[in-house]
Amino acid sequence: MPRYARVGQLKVHARALAAVGALALAGFGCAPPAVSFEGKTCGAADLCPAPLQCLETPDGGASCRENPAALGPARAEFSDDFESGHLLGTETPAGAWQAMSGATPNTLTLTSAAAHRGAFGLRSHDEDAAAASGYGHAVKRATAARDGDLYLRLWLRRSALTATGSIIPLWVIGAPFVPPGANQLLLISPTGELECLGFDARGMNSSTRATVTLRPDWHLVEVATLGMGTSRGERVLWLDGVELTRKSLIDWSGGSFREVALGEPWANDAAWVGDLDFDDVRWGAAPLASKLALDVSGVGATSGCAPLAVRLLDSSGQAAPADDDTPVALTLGGAPLTVYSDRECAAELDAPALPRGASGRWFFWRETGIEAQLRAESADFLPAAAATGGSGG
Repeated sequence: MPRYARVGQLKVHARALAAVGALALAGFGCAPPAVSFEGKTCGAADLCPAPLQCLETPDGGASCRENPAALGPARAEFSDDFESGHLLGTETPAGAWQAMSGATPNTLTLTSAAAHRGAFGLRSHDEDAAAASGYGHAVKRATAARDGDLYLRLWLRRSALTATGSIIPLWVIGAPFVPPGANQLLLISPTGELECLGFDARGMNSSTRATVTLRPDWHLVEVATLGMGTSRGERVLWLDGVELTRKSLIDWSGGSFREVALGEPWANDAAWVGDLDFDDVRWGAAPLASKLALDVSGVGATSGCAPLAVRLLDSSGQAAPADDDTPVALTLGGAPLTVYSDRECAAELDAPALPRGASGRWFFWRETGIEAQLRAESADFLPAAAATGGSGG
């Protein structure tokens, strides 16, 4: 199933995506010199310091600012939403992962019961309560053999935990380290506590424990392994867009990335029993988009037609491009909001979306002065909400 085929039951048509893509490429254009930036008149792109651009504002003026519709390259080096229905490279057609040896009767399966969105997600089922440490059941995928940074994000859900224990649901392997687990996420049962830990170039272990727990619901988990190949490495853990732990000054000198593993690649105490669900796994060398943001501060409404910006941000609050065409469901006071592509609110958009490579998009809506909450949702990102003094339709 394409990534854009499900937000609630939203279906995005090709013609709508094409129209939005054309709008994003066109941007708003730059109006004649109308305002100044640090003493310079904005009217030529070279007067705006990078990465700002001279852009028309919704009120018809111009200013040096970030272009929310600028198309950039996708950041994900690897992405798998499991929608092919095939997990392993030995299957036909081939999946994206390689099996790691694991204990039976534990299993790894693609099932609709494990899907955060779409038809399939990956379920790691553990019913072996033997209290021991060692390798568990998992799948792995080779990364680019490089140094630098690796940002990993995925949706993760745990079942109610039925036994005391602690497992590693995911890890990032560095080489030629021994042990090689540079960055590992530890889940502790039955509390659901999270810990980020791993080894450095000398085989020394360090860890940082989070002060929150993983509830039995879907969560956006992000793990960053920064500075591989240097003596200034960092491990960072975010949960639902909030930074939980950061460990700095890790010596990974001479190292490079090798693989990522999901499931239960290791158990510190294999008495843990339960299910873990994974979906929408991706990683790359730059921060990946994690959440939506709304900007309703624009001025210059024409006959009640007001501007509205929908943006994509990473978990540090910086603009991040969409790795795929991204439909957005907009509601006002719980009711669907009609949006338009023009400032006269004449060209209605039946399927608002951010095109691949865009970090945001201007829309317009009819403002009538009624106070209500505006909300933006997209299945693969954390939602956004903003209070507004008007309603639309």
